[in-house]
Amino acid sequence: MAKVEYCVIGYGRFGGQVADQLNELGKRVMVIEGDTNVCDKISRLHEIVIKADATDINALSDCGVKNVKNIIVGTSSVENSIMICANLRQLGCENVIARAKNQTHERVLKTMGITNVITPETEVANKLAIQLVYNLGADITAINKEICWVKSVVTNPDLLHKNIFNLGMKEKLDTIIISLQRKDEIIFPIKQNTQFKIGDIVSVVCPNKNLKKVINFLSPSK
Repeated sequence: MAKVEYCVIGYGRFGGQVADQLNELGKRVMVIEGDTNVCDKISRLHEIVIKADATDINALSDCGVKNVKNIIVGTSSVENSIMICANLRQLGCENVIARAKNQTHERVLKTMGITNVITPETEVANKLAIQLVYNLGADITAINKEICWVKSVVTNPDLLHKNIFNLGMKEKLDTIIISLQRKDEIIFPIKQNTQFKIGDIVSVVCPNKNLKKVINFLSPSK
């Protein structure tokens, strides 16, 4: 039987989505949840569901979290989140990913040594702001204040039958091509002889200042 590599603490909106997605990807996930009704409901979806109060360090230790490589703290309560993260640190768990409700919560978690903190509301707000400012319809995710991950459909006929690495996106637009989706096929890594086809979905990383140029390069406005 495969080893449990992921533990999700708190099966709320965020934690539930993470756990479900990992499950769909074929990963063994241990879910720790304090609500009996929630545990009963998800026990049909997940192989390992433990009802426990993760704010209790002894209960958390009994769940075997020290043997799990990746731990995601998805609880929505700020107080519980801080207590759970403190327990995980005391138990010696290293790769802890925690959800923060706001920037103050994020700062507290990072002060505690939780370096991988996710603030979903902030990330969604940043994404929306970028799309509004640049008036772009592409799928955009802010990596930080200067860099974005962009997913766009290729519609530019001038890009056809040309090797991707010869298009000069790195030199002209400071843009790195990550992967290519062609129908049900994912092309990764990009090879030297890979060429664009109309309808390809390309994922790139680029500076915010070049966003509009990059998307117009791949899919010019009519």
